[in-house]
Amino acid sequence: MLFTIAIPTYNNEATIGRTIQSCLNQRYTDDYEILILNNSSTDKTTERIESFKDSRINHIQNSSTVTMYENHNLCLKSAKGDYTIFCHSDDELNENALGFLSKELEKLSYPSKMIVWGRSYFRDYHKNLKRVGGKLNNVLPGNKAKLLALYWGLTPSGTCYSTNSINELQGFFEVKERLAPSDIASFIYFAQNKFDFLMLDKYLFNRVDASTAIDSVTPEETLRAVNEAFQELFMRSTEEQKKSLIEDSLKLKDIPTLFYHVLYLNGEKKNMIKQKCIKTIILRPYMILNKHFRFLLNRVFLSR
Repeated sequence: MLFTIAIPTYNNEATIGRTIQSCLNQRYTDDYEILILNNSSTDKTTERIESFKDSRINHIQNSSTVTMYENHNLCLKSAKGDYTIFCHSDDELNENALGFLSKELEKLSYPSKMIVWGRSYFRDYHKNLKRVGGKLNNVLPGNKAKLLALYWGLTPSGTCYSTNSINELQGFFEVKERLAPSDIASFIYFAQNKFDFLMLDKYLFNRVDASTAIDSVTPEETLRAVNEAFQELFMRSTEEQKKSLIEDSLKLKDIPTLFYHVLYLNGEKKNMIKQKCIKTIILRPYMILNKHFRFLLNRVFLSR
């Protein structure tokens, strides 16, 4: 089986029906699996899932609620497909999503270490791809992809992973914080381990309702989440990999704000980061409008 569509869910009774239907509506004619990891929901999510009677659906109910990233990893461990594409339970897959992915993977002779994603109306990362010299529909090797992750760069849904190779790396970092920035460190780890990345000029999913989003997130909360994930990355990386990541980040034209927060917080390259901040203010004063950049400036120049 080539594809598993993974739906990690928790208390999404209002939206999961549309999500499942979009997965069933795929025009892809080969066999595929719809894997639903129900994270011990307490609302009517279970009833909504069980109202669908289709042999392609594999519904697994967790005995207790685990963290968001643990649930994603359970999806990967349980997937039967060679490739796992995530569709979160407040999103809908484009009816041609599996077809688009199948066509591209076939062109590449079904690579064993590949991450593929597409454009998005919700949050499109094409500009970040261009920042690191990448192009749509062109494979981005790991040495460049790790820098893309510093600018974030992947959509939450519609992203497709080589299942076995991701599992060999133990999947996503199982951090406690469930803020989206936490997964960027996992992507860097995949890039360091010879994964290639590919952004398609196709829209693979539609965001229906960001029901799992956290409102009014402060810079402090975001930094805490990112710092936790990067500590895990540094623990798993060699000293040479860590050094390379830091040195390459300092060559970037646009400042990777959250990563520099982490470095400064941990006493890394403080003088270089100060110089980059000053240069950014001079050459790109509009960056002052970015709350994370302002938070970094406060840390660099005002904290003791």
